[in-house]
Amino acid sequence: MGVFFFLLVCNILPGQYYFSKLSEENGLSDNRISCFLKDKSGFIWIGTKNGLNRYDGSEFLLFKPTSGNSISNESINDIVQDSSGNIWVATFSGLNRYDPITNRWETMMPTGSEHKGNLPSYLIWDLEVDENNCIWIVSDVWDFAMYNPATKKFTYYDWPETAQQKQFKSFAHYRSIQKIVRKSKNEWWLATTIGLFSVDMTSRQFKFFGAGYTGSIMDIQYHSPTNNVFVSIQNGQLFNYNENEKRYREIKPVQQLYPAVQRKQLQKSNILLASPNGILDINPVTKEVTLIEHQPALPSSILNGGTNIIYSDHTGVVWVGTNKGINFYNSHNQVADFIPL
Repeated sequence: MGVFFFLLVCNILPGQYYFSKLSEENGLSDNRISCFLKDKSGFIWIGTKNGLNRYDGSEFLLFKPTSGNSISNESINDIVQDSSGNIWVATFSGLNRYDPITNRWETMMPTGSEHKGNLPSYLIWDLEVDENNCIWIVSDVWDFAMYNPATKKFTYYDWPETAQQKQFKSFAHYRSIQKIVRKSKNEWWLATTIGLFSVDMTSRQFKFFGAGYTGSIMDIQYHSPTNNVFVSIQNGQLFNYNENEKRYREIKPVQQLYPAVQRKQLQKSNILLASPNGILDINPVTKEVTLIEHQPALPSSILNGGTNIIYSDHTGVVWVGTNKGINFYNSHNQVADFIPL
C-alpha cells in the first residue's frame, strides 16, 4: 500500500489563497475582467471587455449598447458610485451615468476641438468620487478633470502641458495618465505611461517622481501609514516611492513557495496589486513582495494568465479580475487545502 503525505497550504498570507470562481459558464458576458464595484444595494458590478454585468449572487444582468436607453460602449474601464446612488461607468467611448431607481442612462461625450467645458476625451481610463460627490476623470492623453454633478461644470488640470516639458523629451511619445489614487485631501498620485506623478488640486501643479518603464499601468495603491505608493506595470515591473525616504525604485517580487512549508499569520495591512503574472502581495513596512501565481495542482488556485484588477468590498470579500474570469475569496475565512504529495 502506498504512503501519502499531506501538506497544509493555507489561503493566508503568504500561503495559498482559497479562490472560488465565476466565468462565462456561470452567465458572465466575458471572461476578460477590467473592474468591480459593490454598490449600496449589495450588487456587484463587473466591467468586462464585452459588457457591464450586475451580479446579485446567483444571476447576471447584462448592459450593452443598444439603439435606445443604454450604455455607450461595451468595453468597460472603471465603475464608481456617488453619494446619490448613481453609477458612473468609464468606457472606451464615453462616460456614462446610470440611475438605478429610474433605470435611465445618460452619456457624456467630448464636443469641440479644445475639449473645454465638457469631457476631455472619448476614452476614459479611471474614475474616483471624492467627499464632495465630485467625479475625478482620467481621460486618455488629455487633461485630468473633475466634474461637479451639482453645477454640471468641469475643472481641468493641464496634463498635456506637463507631459510635453523638455525633461521628458526622450520619453515615450504616448503620454497619458491611466490610474489615480488619493494622496491627501488636496493631492492625487498619478500613474502615467511616462512615470509616477502627483498633482496638487489647489495649485494645479504636477510633480514628477520617477519612471524606469515604458508601457501601460496595471495598478496603483497608496499606503498612507507608511507613506508608500506602489505602481505595477503591464510588462511585469513594480515600482515604489517612499515619501519619508524620498526614494523611487524598482522592486523585484519573490515567487511564492509552492508547496508552502509553514503556516504564516495573516498580515491585514498587506497590499494586493494586480500584475500580468498573478497577484503581488506587498508588505508596505518591509517592502517585501511575494508573487502569487497560478498553481495547476491546486483547484482553488488563482486563474492563470495574470490579473487585471483587485477589489476589496466592505464585507471582506476580495474580487480578482483576470482574462479568464473572476476569482474571489473571503478574507475573514481561514480556509485550507490538503494537497497529496
